[in-house]
Amino acid sequence: MLICRAWLRYDGRVKRRAQHVLPWLGTVTGIGGALWVAAHLPSSGYGYFLFALSSLSWCWVAYARSDRALWSLNLAWLAINLFGIIRWMG
Repeated sequence: MLICRAWLRYDGRVKRRAQHVLPWLGTVTGIGGALWVAAHLPSSGYGYFLFALSSLSWCWVAYARSDRALWSLNLAWLAINLFGIIRWMG
């Protein structure tokens, strides 16, 4: 019983921290990806990886907040970013 209570407290802290960190991770990686792609450098394709990480972060946030519109939008962006990664790698 004590272990179960400790796990619930730990699990609650992890969720609260993730709910605070993931929106900022999504924001920072989205801005970084946009700057990298816009710079039009030979390595600009790596910006799609940052975009994909941003979309994944926002998908998790939207799911946790039960925001279907935000989830749908970022799921579409994730698919588009994966398409960009495939085109850039090939």
